Amino acid sequence: MEILHAKYPFLSSAKESVADSGFDLISTIQTNKPTVNRALERILCAIEEGSIGPEHRNTTVELLSYPLARILVSLVNEPGLTHRYSWAESQTAMSHFKNDIEDDTKLKSISPARLSLKTLLDELQVTKNIVQHGDTFSISVETYLSFISYLPDASWKLVFQALSQGNINVEESELYKLLGVGIFRQIKSDLPLKVPKEAEKLLQTQLKSIHSYIDEIDLEPELGPVSIDFFPPCMAHLLQRIESNERLNPPSLFSLTSFLISTQTNPQETLDYLTNNSFHPSLIQSTMDYLQDKDGAPLYPPPSCATMQAYGDCVNMDEICQTISHPLQYSSKKHS
Repeated sequence: MEILHAKYPFLSSAKESVADSGFDLISTIQTNKPTVNRALERILCAIEEGSIGPEHRNTTVELLSYPLARILVSLVNEPGLTHRYSWAESQTAMSHFKNDIEDDTKLKSISPARLSLKTLLDELQVTKNIVQHGDTFSISVETYLSFISYLPDASWKLVFQALSQGNINVEESELYKLLGVGIFRQIKSDLPLKVPKEAEKLLQTQLKSIHSYIDEIDLEPELGPVSIDFFPPCMAHLLQRIESNERLNPPSLFSLTSFLISTQTNPQETLDYLTNNSFHPSLIQSTMDYLQDKDGAPLYPPPSCATMQAYGDCVNMDEICQTISHPLQYSSKKHS
């Protein structure tokens, strides 16, 4: 197995490498103690240190411990642990990536054991949304907003950024932080996994070790505003229309603004974002004043799904939409 895949086990090519190796979950648990131990170590280090611990000297053990760690996290099925583990994996991967970029700059060559920026952008499916211009990078506002939802520093907020033609410019170091969030989202996106009962029985010792660590620790992630990844299709579509400089009619503008306020998006950020995309400031301000109290708390919820259908804004319905009656229910359903 390749060193690159051991360093970046979330890559599609790494998953293919695991599949091609003939990896068998039950057999690995029963016979490969180093891999089981390393998988447990990844999780315990994530809880205690925010990292996944030192790499195993055996590339195969290091790579195979990743899917096994995800199995363990899935069996525990605690949102706080899932968040902390995924973040630790992403930050370790970004540390490797920054070292790879620095080495490539020094050596002026690309080794198969190093990950290129293009490959990472392709993997995260943001190649078209992030463009390099000399020493800076322009990012589409939609992609930018989806990344900063997990960055608590207020300096990332849209209100502090210069928006130009639907894009935001960032420095290389800022890009790496954003891409770290992209990796985190990708790792976390399909957790928890479905795990065979036989595997669960065989992993009881490891599960007890994990529970003993988390019983006395507050693992709840710090939740900010609802990520754009968890917006219902109707609201995501309204955002896309705005980014295309389309002027929304009053009912659609009311729906989107009330949704943003109800999901605790910063009021000033909401105002700046909407007015920066071709809307008259006084119109937006009056709408927001009507929808929230003096402290920014919502006074009126966004319209129901039935009303959104009547407006003609209920588009791109997915499976979750079939189970809800209100756009605000979408995020919790997708989280669950």
